[in-house]
Amino acid sequence: MKKIKNYINDLTLFDPVQVNGLLVYPIDFKSRKLERKLLLLDDCFDEDLVEAYEVNLSGNVEKIGIKNNSNHDLLILDGEAIIGAKQNRIAQSTIILSPKSESIIPVNCVEKGRWSATNDIYFEKSKFTISPKMRDKKAELLNNNESLDVQSEMWKEIDEFSDKYNLNSHTSDLGKYLNDIDINKFENFERLYDQNFKGCLVLGTGRPFLEIFHDEYAKNHFIKKSIKSWCIDSVNRDQELTDPMNYIEEYLDSEWFKDNSVGIEKCFKTIDNSNGRSFFLDENLIHSYYFYN
Repeated sequence: MKKIKNYINDLTLFDPVQVNGLLVYPIDFKSRKLERKLLLLDDCFDEDLVEAYEVNLSGNVEKIGIKNNSNHDLLILDGEAIIGAKQNRIAQSTIILSPKSESIIPVNCVEKGRWSATNDIYFEKSKFTISPKMRDKKAELLNNNESLDVQSEMWKEIDEFSDKYNLNSHTSDLGKYLNDIDINKFENFERLYDQNFKGCLVLGTGRPFLEIFHDEYAKNHFIKKSIKSWCIDSVNRDQELTDPMNYIEEYLDSEWFKDNSVGIEKCFKTIDNSNGRSFFLDENLIHSYYFYN
């Protein structure tokens, strides 16, 4: 069992930023220095250092192959998408893959209306992630060992989103739905990745959640890809917190238990309805999220 407070020091909660219907409290903290270099998936795509592909010509909806051709560890973040091949997918979990390695990783489809019959089996990077509501439900099912139900739940949430916003895609493509939303109408969102902090406490997406990363670069990368999906979950009502530090204390005191890992990361989960998932490398906290009642 782990407690997050043993891996975080001098946590600071900054004044909140209003974005659309969201109230976002930036979080910063000190942690142990990570001695290994972690490369993000998108950066590796840009430098031709990674290959993502269907496991074979027939494909598998819930599995893809990843070949890390770089000399460093590769970080794939929970919920970030890749596009192309037979249909678009999202990473089911945060995963860290060793240098010069090849792995099969768990994914979920976010484009149920397309299954390409061509021999194009390779993926590209994307500009989006799944929404907090989708990830909350995914984590709940994974924590309850109900992984077989994750895919149908992802499709259900995407259908509900398209109905809510009256969006159209002949392949039910989450990426197209998000691309059709004008980011320019979201005020202040740029402040969330222009500042030096490592995470956020977010209210307004239904269930409040906290999410932190090992450094500012990973946080900025993820928020840029996630801001639209955060805002589509917005309930558009005034948010109030009399003492936001109570949320922080709950998170720091939460108990985490070992779960199955895919790569060289160590995965931990909460066993209550917070649906928390945390990922460690060499006893460094790399990525963590936690939902509140």
